[in-house]
Amino acid sequence: MIWLLGDVHSHFDHIERAIDTVAEKPSAVIFLGDIEPPLPLWKCCAGIEARGIEWYWVIGNHDTDNESNYQNLCDTTSMAHNLDGKVCVIDGVRVGGFGGIFRGEVWHPDLDDGKPRHATYAEFERYIRSNASLKRRLTKRDLVQMQAVSPESPHWEGAVLDASRTGKLLKHRSTIFPSDYERMANQAADVLVTHEAPSCHPHGFKEIDRLAQAMGATVIHGHHHDCLDYSQYFDDQGFRAYGVGFCGISSYAPKTGVVTTVVAGDFDESRKHRGSR
Repeated sequence: MIWLLGDVHSHFDHIERAIDTVAEKPSAVIFLGDIEPPLPLWKCCAGIEARGIEWYWVIGNHDTDNESNYQNLCDTTSMAHNLDGKVCVIDGVRVGGFGGIFRGEVWHPDLDDGKPRHATYAEFERYIRSNASLKRRLTKRDLVQMQAVSPESPHWEGAVLDASRTGKLLKHRSTIFPSDYERMANQAADVLVTHEAPSCHPHGFKEIDRLAQAMGATVIHGHHHDCLDYSQYFDDQGFRAYGVGFCGISSYAPKTGVVTTVVAGDFDESRKHRGSR
C-alpha cells in the first residue's frame, strides 16, 4: 500500500497513530502539499522512517508562505524525498509528482486569455528583479513587523523593494510554470500526485486533466481540504481522480489501483455539500 496524506498544515501525529493501528502498514507515504513543517521535514518524518516506511512529498502553496516553511522542506536531507517534477518507482508503481498551484501573475488558465505570462521560474525571476514598481507591494508597517529596517533609514526605499522582490520570489517557488508542466507531460506514470485539482473538482483545472491524460495516470490531489466523489466523470475524462482532505489519509493498492480512505479528513463530512463539478 502507498498512503496519500492530505494537507497536514504542521500536523504529523495522526500519521504515526494511523500506521500503528492498521494490520497492513504502508510501504510509503506521500504528502500532497501544504505541509508547513515546524522543523526540517526529515525530522518530522523520523518516526515514519523508523517504522521502515519510505516518505515523499510535493510542494503546496502554503509551503512558500514564509522562509521557515520553505527552508524546512528544502534542506538537503528533505529534498532527497521531493517528488516534484519527477516520476519515481515506489512499491512497483510509477508515481509522478506535480506540486504547486496556478497563479495569475505567472499562469492562470481561467484568467484573461489563459496564456502564460512567464514560461520558467528563471524568466520570472529576471522580470521581478527588474521591476521597480514592486516597491509599492509592501507598506512601512509590513517591514517594521518583519524587522527589516527602520522607517527612518535613508535606505528605506531600497529595503522595501528588496523585501518585495524576496517575498515574491519565495511565494512563486510553489507556482506551476509551463516549462515544468511540459516536462511532466512527456513522462508516463501510473499515479500522478498533485496539489492542484483536476476539473472534476469545482475549483479544479482542465490543465491537470490534460496532464493526467498525457501521462496515463490516476490523479490524487490535496489543496481543497475535501474528498469528493468524482466517479461519474471517470469515463468521460479518461482517468480516475481522488481528493484527500485536511489531515486525511487514503491508500493506493499497487496491484489493483483501488483508492480507499484510511482516515477521513477533518472536514470531509461537512464539505460533501460542495459536490463535484
